[in-house]
Amino acid sequence: MPVVKRIEPLDADILTQRVFACNPDKESDVVIDAVREHIDEWGYEAIFRSNPKGKQEIRLRGKCIVYLIQGSFELGAELVDVDAHVVDREGFGYAIEGEELIRLRRQTAVVIIYVNWTGDKELLALGPELRQGNTGL
Repeated sequence: MPVVKRIEPLDADILTQRVFACNPDKESDVVIDAVREHIDEWGYEAIFRSNPKGKQEIRLRGKCIVYLIQGSFELGAELVDVDAHVVDREGFGYAIEGEELIRLRRQTAVVIIYVNWTGDKELLALGPELRQGNTGL
């Protein structure tokens, strides 16, 4: 199961204001720092990606949190039932492991924070566990 936790920001309203108070495409460092601060996870590397049109495939390089600013993304290299693998609840981070890629749908913006989790202890501290078949995404 690729999505193992959904992470709620400390203050979703303030985070949203900070993100949209700037131009994320030109000030991605501001967006990244705001997301890191509000989900209380800094990781070892973070990137901002947006996709104004079409679909954009992003290869993941390990365990990460994908914070969905707006839009939606698909999980999985080979999707049989696409709708069952779509993440579209904006304003949350999603801890992902065991997945090689995500596909950003049109009009989507995300921050991806790569993390060095070594066990379940770090994941359990993040928030409610998501179970396969009942992800609530």
